[in-house]
Amino acid sequence: MNTFLQRVEERTGVLFNEEQMAAIQHEEGPALVLACPGSGKTTTMITRLARLIEERHVAPQRLLAISFSKAAALALGEKFTQFFPHLPKPQFATIHRLAFHITRHYFAKYEIAYQLIESNQAPITKQQLLKKSYEMVMRLSATDDVVQELETHITLLKNKMVPVERWKEVEGPFERAGDIAYQYEQLKRQSSPRLIDFDDMLEIGEQALREDAQIRQHYASLYDFIATDESQDTSLVQFKLIEHLLVNHQNLFVVADDDQSIYMW
Repeated sequence: MNTFLQRVEERTGVLFNEEQMAAIQHEEGPALVLACPGSGKTTTMITRLARLIEERHVAPQRLLAISFSKAAALALGEKFTQFFPHLPKPQFATIHRLAFHITRHYFAKYEIAYQLIESNQAPITKQQLLKKSYEMVMRLSATDDVVQELETHITLLKNKMVPVERWKEVEGPFERAGDIAYQYEQLKRQSSPRLIDFDDMLEIGEQALREDAQIRQHYASLYDFIATDESQDTSLVQFKLIEHLLVNHQNLFVVADDDQSIYMW
């Protein structure tokens, strides 16, 4: 057994099986780890990150571990510190945090003023704008349940990267949902400053990396190894955003349970 793994087992009491040891010792190139809940996927991932720091001497800031919720990202960082208190932590981030940094960079470069409508400082909330869009199309007031259905529908459209000009063609949760979603998008884009929500950050971040070679190279050059946890919850736009960061290498370590994907439900 690798001496690093022996030390980890002795210090933590965790016993790694052959498959976990193979994953931890994986070097460069893509890797996919599929396993059921409670099988030690996350432990395997953070142990590999620690090995890259301790054995390969990879600078921790060159390691990016992405999760898909703030709570999960915090838990990853806490578990890494618990297992490896002597090592500096890699970069643990949510996909939305990463997308926000890219979006902010993109807007600053092209001098586009914007306002996040999902913040305490927003002049109008996302729910208020959805209600306004509903009333403009339907000539009726929207209930909270309808607003929730619209919000979910728009999130799916953006995560599936459906072009906005096709939104009216996509079947929605109720009649003319596509028209209302389209109206909502137009109100945001035509506003000054431009209004954006969390879903927009993913879409704009991916667009920035795809269309602007300078921005793409800037972010791709920041990381030598990227890992994604709970990857079964990755949508198309999230996957594309991460894919753009791999233009200099293919060092992507994917941890997932494919039976638990939220996009299959």
